[in-house]
Amino acid sequence: MIEPLDVGFLVNNVGGLIGPFSPFLEYSDEVMEKNQQFNTGYALQTIRLILPKLLKKHCGGILNIGSLSALGSAYLVPYSSEKARLLSLTESLALEYGDKGVIIQCASPGRIYTPGYISKVKSTPSLDCPHPRKVAESALNMFGAGGPIVSPYWVHDIQSRALFLLGIFRFPIFKSIYTNLYKNQIMK
Repeated sequence: MIEPLDVGFLVNNVGGLIGPFSPFLEYSDEVMEKNQQFNTGYALQTIRLILPKLLKKHCGGILNIGSLSALGSAYLVPYSSEKARLLSLTESLALEYGDKGVIIQCASPGRIYTPGYISKVKSTPSLDCPHPRKVAESALNMFGAGGPIVSPYWVHDIQSRALFLLGIFRFPIFKSIYTNLYKNQIMK
């Protein structure tokens, strides 16, 4: 089915939390497996189909869309752990195939104003929670620059760098943020 297509660029922009914010032990095995397939399974399958075509041409690119939640997110374990897997997959593929003419990168944004997630918490887009189009444009504009993992939107890049500098001290901050999101969800 894909053989006759001349593919030069793949964007894996699939993902999201299947199910509500919940404590880890409340997720069923079925929901965990669905999150795995939805957040990394399809990307992995698509990469395995497209990468040989790109390698044969010695050019092209793969852009995976990750998330800052890969750094850890309480009550979102199925999502955040799969996004961490996607980051690792991207880095590993970039190491293995980066010198073969194929650019492999993961754009890892922070909070985005999307219908399924943030719009339940925020009523409008904001500087730290932009419209998806802004993030998509930034990710495409910086494709190929900055290494295998980038934070494409400038505010998210600042947040990412700050979280990196905070190291283990970020955990109480994350715990507070995600606990409030979880409580807000339950109260609605």
